[in-house]
Amino acid sequence: MIKYPKVIAGLSLAAALYAPLISADEDAWLSTTLEVTGGLDYNVGNGAKHRDKVEDHFGEAVLTVGHEFFITEYHAVNLQLDMNTRQFKDINGLDHWGGGGEIAYFMQPGRHFYTPVIQVNASLHEEVYNPDQRSNRLTKGQLVIMERMSDRISANTGIEYSQRDANAEIFDLEEYRAFFALDLMLTQNITLYGAFSFIRGDITSSAQVQFCNGALATDIYDLVNNAHAIATDKALSEAFCGTWLTYKLEADTQTYRTGINYALSHDWSLDISGLYAHARVNADAGTLYGNIDYERAVFLISLFAGF
Repeated sequence: MIKYPKVIAGLSLAAALYAPLISADEDAWLSTTLEVTGGLDYNVGNGAKHRDKVEDHFGEAVLTVGHEFFITEYHAVNLQLDMNTRQFKDINGLDHWGGGGEIAYFMQPGRHFYTPVIQVNASLHEEVYNPDQRSNRLTKGQLVIMERMSDRISANTGIEYSQRDANAEIFDLEEYRAFFALDLMLTQNITLYGAFSFIRGDITSSAQVQFCNGALATDIYDLVNNAHAIATDKALSEAFCGTWLTYKLEADTQTYRTGINYALSHDWSLDISGLYAHARVNADAGTLYGNIDYERAVFLISLFAGF
């Protein structure tokens, strides 16, 4: 649990995503990217009961500046800075802005076309919300192996650890993740991709504890019985009538993402994707009424520009 000043810096040290070490003609390389996204989250609060599943549209912008240093022909370090903001249409308490970044080390132990690239990175990001209940600092470490399987197919797999320290203890989260992703280049401009993740760690879920008519929700005991922490959800309580609470549980989560990327030019691309997440709290973890499932889906349209 952390406390934030009213104003924090929007930039900090960071590292770039995959940058294959094909050549080292220059000792350093600088890049700037802008990503603008429109999305629809079909279950913003990760509610379990149908009545608690509320959806909202959002817009997001991310500005990134990266600097890559070639140490040798087979080794490189990448530093990256970023600023971001996400704004929701109806639930203003989920609006946030922030910044941060990563530092990454890349190694490619050979010049063969199929030689994998190994990446190790660490990152630090901060987000500020109002109400500040969800304001947080996220630290993350990751090991990734990326490999070309043919001239049209590439894959990456890895493991990740993340820890989120928030203003309110309810949003202090810890996760362990394993993932696999596959890219298929259909044409020179069109790429299909898919990704799968398995996550073990904390999740939060929001539920209405008092209805708009003042009546109490008496059927949520099975949801909160095994919660590690419970608190009023200020964002949803301000956006909707009644009173909403949020609670934290340990769960196993599987996520699936699929999408298509279309290169409009050398510097611009359009991306359309969908994300589905399924989390399960197992009965042997202490729930009274068997397994409890949480489902969430997000649809995204993004425009990328490189400078």
